[in-house]
Amino acid sequence: MDKAFHDRRLWPPTMINIPGGQASVKDEAAGTRWTADLPPYRIGRYPITAWQYQQLVNDFAVSDEEGDTPKVEVSWLDAISFCNQISLQQGLTPSYRTTVDGK
Repeated sequence: MDKAFHDRRLWPPTMINIPGGQASVKDEAAGTRWTADLPPYRIGRYPITAWQYQQLVNDFAVSDEEGDTPKVEVSWLDAISFCNQISLQQGLTPSYRTTVDGK
């Protein structure tokens, strides 16, 4: 089994470190540009598979055919919840906040 295939089944997902730095940001509608300072962060090496998603969200079945494919049809709020759960599981502070009223 090749390493990339094996990594898609690892739990927790394989993460890589991204160094902090600056990014140029542009709002075309407003016609403005600015520089944003970005702190270092971690990101998944590969897209989350259906199998990995099921490890935390165990309310659906995953077939053998779809298990190693990227998880699709996830709402923004469900994706945020999933990311926060991974952070908590790894002893990290969740990066995202949501409120009931959506503000």
